Amino acid sequence: MITLLKRAFHFAIAWISAVFYRFPSRKIYVLGVTGTKGKSTVLELINAILESAGKKTALLSSVRMKGGGDSE
Repeated sequence: MITLLKRAFHFAIAWISAVFYRFPSRKIYVLGVTGTKGKSTVLELINAILESAGKKTALLSSVRMKGGGDSE
């Protein structure tokens, strides 16, 4: 019973948040890169290509985090 209530609560919170923020996931694309070696390099190349095409990008890797014009 507790598990069912917990799932219902999480679903309700997710739905309310999506409605409140006007379904932001419908406006963005998410790209994941997996593998053993070269993931950060591939992400940096894709990021550079998309930025040079005038697209807004965000990036999260083990090397750096970038979003909204900030980079760390």
